[in-house]
Amino acid sequence: MNNAGRNGKFIAFVVFAFITLFTYTAVNKLWDIDFVEKSLRSFPLIGSMAPLLSWAIPLAELVVVAVLFVPRTRNIGLLLSTLLMISFTFYIIYLKAVSSILPCTCGGMISHLSWDQHLIVNIIFIVLGIASIYLTRRSQRKMAAVLSPAN
Repeated sequence: MNNAGRNGKFIAFVVFAFITLFTYTAVNKLWDIDFVEKSLRSFPLIGSMAPLLSWAIPLAELVVVAVLFVPRTRNIGLLLSTLLMISFTFYIIYLKAVSSILPCTCGGMISHLSWDQHLIVNIIFIVLGIASIYLTRRSQRKMAAVLSPAN
């Protein structure tokens, strides 16, 4: 298999992983929205925005999933997925710095992870996202070079 085939499979895997992660966490949050809102109220900086964020976060995750599903918008979806993971990661780092006991609003099995485990999972997804964005852009540049007329 050539590099383009391997890269395509890798990108497809990352897209699938983001779709699975965000669908799973969004559905779990929406399933128990009252718990999510109550938990968010205890979070530093964002507690006063809990009613809005308890809906906005899972809906944003589902929007990203929809964008990832459409081949024409998949690159934007990879970028949005990575940015969402980066923002979650920076907030986790902040939470670890200011408080040792905070509930997780992720839902399902993910809610049983420690904050350190959350960080590891998030960093893995960030690395996968950045690698996918890089490979996608590199592939697009190569395709543009092949399709452009010689000067």
